[in-house]
Amino acid sequence: MRRGQQSLPTIRRVEADVEKINTSGILPPGVHIERIYDRSDLINLTTHTVLFNLVFGMILVFFVQWIFLGDLRSAIIVSSTIPFALFFAIGILVLRGESANLLSVGAIDFGLIVDASVIMVENIFRHLAEGAPLNGAAATPAPFGLRGKLATIFRAAAEVNRAIFFSAAIIIVGFIPLFTLSGVEGHIFSPMAKTYAYALAGALLATFTVVPALCAFLLHDRVRETETIIVGILRRIYTPLVEFAVAHEFWHLLQPAYYWPSR
Repeated sequence: MRRGQQSLPTIRRVEADVEKINTSGILPPGVHIERIYDRSDLINLTTHTVLFNLVFGMILVFFVQWIFLGDLRSAIIVSSTIPFALFFAIGILVLRGESANLLSVGAIDFGLIVDASVIMVENIFRHLAEGAPLNGAAATPAPFGLRGKLATIFRAAAEVNRAIFFSAAIIIVGFIPLFTLSGVEGHIFSPMAKTYAYALAGALLATFTVVPALCAFLLHDRVRETETIIVGILRRIYTPLVEFAVAHEFWHLLQPAYYWPSR
């Protein structure tokens, strides 16, 4: 197999040639070619591992979102970002002639993929639950004559779109050093960095387009925020700790004395 070529098509052609040699009578009587090792077994096992990780990851993210958000439809909207981002990344890989393997697709962190959509859905859900735009958003006119729920979704999305974009851009910029690697380390980490960047770009595109559209279709005009059992437990642990820290002013121990006015 030439360097950079695809493994499975090469293996299939080798198998066809071996079968042709064994049945054509070219070899002496009683002599034939037998397979000792076939790389396709490793490829099939790796493909199965990647597919299992992808499916299990999507299911796990869905249930985690459902448990913490407390709303089934919101969890569905957030989880829909994952297949969109993966199809987007794999589509670019196919167009560029690159392979989707265990080092690229199998290393994707679904938590990073859904971060932007979680922020978007949470803000839209909050605006719909409160029934009115916040922070002066009422002065922001909705385009195309949007009213009611659609106008609320537009204002909620516009409120966080800049923060979402720059947060995703910072993550992508963090992968830039990996693109400069060469040699063995370049072959190992460059596919992962490229696939990460493609998936994050796809997730960002879905967050700005697909997620608000799904919110308009799936969420009710008037939703109600509910605190799940897990969030309630975490809040009961977190709130006393914050109150204790604020009351005792631990922060001044970490700052130079001249930052604090004399009492």
